[in-house]
Amino acid sequence: MSNPYAPPSSTLGKLSLDKGGGFGGDPFHEQRWDLSGVMNRAWAVFQERPGIFVGAVGVQLGIGLIFGLMSAGVAAGIAQAGGDPMVGQLASQAISITSNLFSAFLGVGMLRLFLGSVRGESPLLGMLFSGMPWFGNIFLGNLLMGLVVLVSLCALGIPLFILVPGLALWQYLVIDQGQGAIEALKGSWALTMGSKVDIAVLLLVIGLINTVGVLACGVGLLVSLPVTGLATALVFENMRIHGPKSAS
Repeated sequence: MSNPYAPPSSTLGKLSLDKGGGFGGDPFHEQRWDLSGVMNRAWAVFQERPGIFVGAVGVQLGIGLIFGLMSAGVAAGIAQAGGDPMVGQLASQAISITSNLFSAFLGVGMLRLFLGSVRGESPLLGMLFSGMPWFGNIFLGNLLMGLVVLVSLCALGIPLFILVPGLALWQYLVIDQGQGAIEALKGSWALTMGSKVDIAVLLLVIGLINTVGVLACGVGLLVSLPVTGLATALVFENMRIHGPKSAS
């Protein structure tokens, strides 16, 4: 039976399958992923082109910092000039909204960079700005995920431990297979059947690693974010190849 998660018409989807040696010649994909294996492989991929990954994260964080300084500067400037504080607040909020949208756009490009890299593509910094074809569905999906989290928190947060791992791979289904937001969320839930506990543990580890990155004066994020991003992309690629672990 063919794997429904391996798109025949997707350029990204074919990268790992068209090369010789089984699953793209990568022993990592010859069996289902485990936590140790995926983190080691993510670190190895990062070490192949560390400058590109650090540069991409640096650009994303740097642009966010610039927007933040602009937002504060505009509000302060209007106040010092004796202008209406409300105008300053509105201008600051407009800049913040623009910053969030642009950061989300760069985030889509980052996902494409990670996915292409784990499939053997040469990572290019320009990929960071290549997310426009998928941005609409990613944006809608993020709104839906926010709604899921809100509803879960209203239920004391208990469903988060089930829902978040089950929906963790939806963005890659949008990018890799061109699915819509709702279709991708459903697809992620189906793809992670039998693996939700494993993914929950992975997400916990990713959170801890990035927390260490923040504690390292924030500079550690230049390494922790790409390594953990690559780990998630590797999990998606491995599960796309092997399909759901169980149908229960």
